[in-house]
Amino acid sequence: MRILVTGACGFVGATLASAWVESGSGHEIVGVDALKFVDRGLGRNVAEPKIEFVAEACIGCGSCAYVCPTGFVKMEASGDRRMIWDKSFKMVACGKCGRYFAPEDQLKWISKKTGVPMSVLTVCTSCK
Repeated sequence: MRILVTGACGFVGATLASAWVESGSGHEIVGVDALKFVDRGLGRNVAEPKIEFVAEACIGCGSCAYVCPTGFVKMEASGDRRMIWDKSFKMVACGKCGRYFAPEDQLKWISKKTGVPMSVLTVCTSCK
C-alpha cells in the first residue's frame, strides 16, 4: 500500500517533514525508508512537497508520527494493536510487566539488524 500526501502538513509542517525525509533521518536513525518524496529533483516544478508512505517498508516504529509537527500523521494504540497510516501492527507485551510497548515488526527488524535475540528485546525499557 502506498499513500500520497500533498499539502497535508501546511507550509511549516511540510518544511519540517521535508527536512526529515531529505536529510535521510528516517533511514539513518530508524534504518527504513517508509517515507519518500515524489516529484523532486532537477526539472521539477516548485510546489509544496509530496510525501509518499510506503507501507511495505514501515515497521510501525512511529518515527513519522513523532516528527510530524502538525499531527497529520496519526499513531493510535489500542490493546495489542498500533495503527499508523491505516496499517495495523501487533504489539509485543513486556516479558516482565506485561505492558504492550513495541510493534513486533519493529523488534524483529532490530533483532535482524543487530543480532540481538528477540528474547532480550521483549523487555520494555522500564523493566530493564
